[in-house]
Amino acid sequence: MDKDEFGSFRKLQPFGTTDAVQLTAQLGRCHSLARGLWGTTTEDLRRQLQKPRPDIPSGFDLADFQLLLRESSRITSMNLDHWWYTWMRPKLAFPEIIDVGPRRFTEWQARAEIARRAIEYLQDH
Repeated sequence: MDKDEFGSFRKLQPFGTTDAVQLTAQLGRCHSLARGLWGTTTEDLRRQLQKPRPDIPSGFDLADFQLLLRESSRITSMNLDHWWYTWMRPKLAFPEIIDVGPRRFTEWQARAEIARRAIEYLQDH
């Protein structure tokens, strides 16, 4: 691949105000969905996991749920040894364990599982 092919393949554009506004809106929707789907406590997570399907908040589309699953899965699989994540180590290195029947989840594993189940339900209905 030469310089011109690379340039046409990867059209980089500066990150502008419009991009920042869109990203802020997307993150705001993601946060609202997270709060509506997961609640605020580990007991809320446990209740959602005990149901055959999670209670799904209205006003969100499948793409919102998929973004939430990607982000929660990314956090679950973080390499906490990297210096960038120092601030997250205490919360992620010693997470509360949520027991649901024979299964055990960390808080972030529970969040990812709830998002996965919500997506599965939305795709089927």
